[in-house]
Amino acid sequence: MGQFLAIGIVTNLKISKKEMLEKKITNSQVLEQIENKLHFPINIYDIIDDDSIFSLILKNDVFINELIPFLEKFYELIYKDEENGEYADEVIHKLKTSNSSEWMGIAENKSLYFFQEDKYSARDTLHFDIHFNPHISVHYL
Repeated sequence: MGQFLAIGIVTNLKISKKEMLEKKITNSQVLEQIENKLHFPINIYDIIDDDSIFSLILKNDVFINELIPFLEKFYELIYKDEENGEYADEVIHKLKTSNSSEWMGIAENKSLYFFQEDKYSARDTLHFDIHFNPHISVHYL
């Protein structure tokens, strides 16, 4: 049976405000769970709270300034002695020679073997240790 490891960079988390209200879960409770159970550092996200969606969006400066250095280090650790290293080099070259505003489009187009958007881990569930043990869905983009 084939196995693979997918490492993702979550640029956007969305939670239904209706679901939060129905289950009496506050914004602060959600943020605490996201940070402590899902291990997303809240400080690298902008928090958007509107009538229908509670969302966290990766700060643009974090994405622009840290994506390439992160991928360089990650690919070096994972593929340094592998024949697939050429795919990693291709990603780094493409990102360095592209405008940062194009990076998400490159991932969406799936033109690079090691830099693609996928839907395999499109959501997670947060469970709360409060009255009736409610849970809510977190959707990743």
